[in-house]
Amino acid sequence: MIINAGATLAVENPIERTAYSWVTTSVGLEARLADGTRITPPWAN
Repeated sequence: MIINAGATLAVENPIERTAYSWVTTSVGLEARLADGTRITPPWAN
């Protein structure tokens, strides 16, 4: 799945088991959460 800049992405896990995902991104990724908080994941530095 490719998520373009400015797009909204929601992830939900409706079962009781732990969900895992693999994320690949370019350096400089910044995300804004629904509450307006901005985060930069450590792997994006």
